[in-house]
Amino acid sequence: MLEIRPASTGDVDALLEFLGDPEVAGWLRPAGRQGPFTRAECEATLARKVAHWTAHGFGASLAFRDGRCVGWSILQHTRAAGHSEVEIGWAVVRDMWGQGIATELGRHALDAASEAGFERVVAFTRPDDAASRRVMEKLGLRYERDFTHAGLPHVLYATT
Repeated sequence: MLEIRPASTGDVDALLEFLGDPEVAGWLRPAGRQGPFTRAECEATLARKVAHWTAHGFGASLAFRDGRCVGWSILQHTRAAGHSEVEIGWAVVRDMWGQGIATELGRHALDAASEAGFERVVAFTRPDDAASRRVMEKLGLRYERDFTHAGLPHVLYATT
């Protein structure tokens, strides 16, 4: 069972637990950026995520199992394919890929979106991220279109 709670600015080490892995970071980096996230990048990311929580009452949550941070669940405002959208997302530590945690984190974000009253949410990833696309489909999202995000090709899925 996961303990999921809102991210805070004091969670830098927890965030480094998975964003410090170059393979995890590789799925989240924009075009032209490589390698693991640095401590400074994690601090900046947390500052943005906490500011989103403060402004909107929802945002990024971290997931823990046995005291270890194993990923995050995201519910946030974003721009996707030229439109203002509400996005759900997730990331999981590499050694726990394929164990259903991404689906659990995606479900957490989807439930939070429903509680906040959002009828439409989107999720997006690169076309070659088959695992995330499967999670999107398990959550009931359906493919809408291809688009470019952060300088890379992406696919957009949305609630129906």
